[in-house]
Amino acid sequence: MRDVAQSLDAGVDTVASRYGTRQYIGDLMSGKAGSDKSYARAASRQLMQAKEALDKQLRAASPEFGQYLDEYVARSRPINRM
Repeated sequence: MRDVAQSLDAGVDTVASRYGTRQYIGDLMSGKAGSDKSYARAASRQLMQAKEALDKQLRAASPEFGQYLDEYVARSRPINRM
């Protein structure tokens, strides 16, 4: 969670910057953020909660982001089934 807080503090308070933090959370959860952050996978529940809270704030700040996310999820379903 410290890494996420640092990412939020380092960015400008814009939707684009917060989306970058959202992507960073995904990288932490998948192990793509670097071998020194392997502890992040163990904290996936907390990271997912942070991601959901960030999504809620992004939807409030930018309705277009909410539409984008909904469309992304809808289009991903057929691919995930494959």
